[in-house]
Amino acid sequence: MNKKLVTTFALAATLLVGSVASAADWNGLANYPEVPNSANGTETYYFDKASQFNLIDGSRNYVFGINVVNMHNNQYGEATLFKYIVHPSLHTVYRFAPDGQLYQINPGTNEFNMFKAAWKEVYGTEFAFPDVNAVPATVNVHA
Repeated sequence: MNKKLVTTFALAATLLVGSVASAADWNGLANYPEVPNSANGTETYYFDKASQFNLIDGSRNYVFGINVVNMHNNQYGEATLFKYIVHPSLHTVYRFAPDGQLYQINPGTNEFNMFKAAWKEVYGTEFAFPDVNAVPATVNVHA
C-alpha cells in the first residue's frame, strides 16, 4: 500500500478525538501550526503554511490545499499534500488522492475532520456549506 496513503489515513484517524487539544507551533515557528488532535506517541503532524493555496475554479468551486508534515521525535519528516475541491451548491467535498484520483469525503468521518482542520488553517474560518436559498440583504425586496 502506498506509504502516503497510509500516512493520510493514520493522520485522519488521529482526528477522531472529539475534544480539541491545544495545538502548538513546531519549535515555536508560526509557519508550522500543529494539526489539532494529531499527536500520536512520538509522531505529531503540522501544517506547512508556506505550501497553502486556494482559488475558485470556473464553476465557482473552492479548490485549496496545504502540505501536512509528519514530525517523528520532533524531526522534520515527509510532507503530504492535502488538496480538496468543494462544490458549494451540491454540498459535496472531494479530496485528491496522492495518485490524482478524486474521492468524496462525507461529514462525520475522520477524513472530513481533517478537511475541516485544513479549511480552518487555509481560510481562517470554520467550514460550513453556504445556504443556497439565502437571499443577500441587498437583493431582498421584502425587507
